[in-house]
Amino acid sequence: MRLLTWNIQNRGDLRPVGALPGLAEHIRRTGCELALLQEVTAPMLDRLRELLQPYSIIGVGREDGKEAGEFVPILVLTDQLRVARSGWFWLGPTPDIPSRGWFALCPRICTWAVLERVGSGGRFLLVNNHWDHFSFYSRRRGWRQVLDLVDREGRDGPVILGGDFNLGPRRPLFQNILRNRVKPLRDAWAEAHPGAKDWTYRGFRGGWFRQRVDHFFLSPEWILRGCRILGDPEILAASDHRPVVVEVG
Repeated sequence: MRLLTWNIQNRGDLRPVGALPGLAEHIRRTGCELALLQEVTAPMLDRLRELLQPYSIIGVGREDGKEAGEFVPILVLTDQLRVARSGWFWLGPTPDIPSRGWFALCPRICTWAVLERVGSGGRFLLVNNHWDHFSFYSRRRGWRQVLDLVDREGRDGPVILGGDFNLGPRRPLFQNILRNRVKPLRDAWAEAHPGAKDWTYRGFRGGWFRQRVDHFFLSPEWILRGCRILGDPEILAASDHRPVVVEVG
């Protein structure tokens, strides 16, 4: 099974909806059954829904729980996977209603799904994250909420966490994710490339600030087949983030 995570960069008026076919083609070329996206607006999502059939889309806007603000959607290839249950919550003191908390600069929302492989019956939990870029406190408290979800929905089965965590591998919180109290997790890219260094984010305006902040974390049940950070010129022009693709069995 192949998954992609990609912050496709909400550029506002700088990204017309008509420019999305090329981005959708990049997603399609990876052959992923699941795509985790960040910074997606409602008009962008409507166009991607047309371009990426037969993917179904899970998620809501972070400003009102409907259409306003950025989505953190999960795209599911429906001929390969069935959604058993799904949901979302805000990373803040009121997780069930739109909110911004813990000194975050933006409302932050997390989207999740319990999925089942068609024909196999095996289920797993998938969580799409977009943590705050400013507030460490928000990231730390938000991680506790994600861990509660893992405890509730994924303790007894395989788990994959993905997304833009705005968190580099050297941060203590990163290590806390790997060695948490509910289910140990692995950094897929580091496991696939021991000792190597690479980056997924280069700065909002394309500067030289480069860091690996987009990740896949895997529970022990998964066999890692490979993990890549894509970086051809067309992808670099499409967003300030590079997509990460992981393959598991």
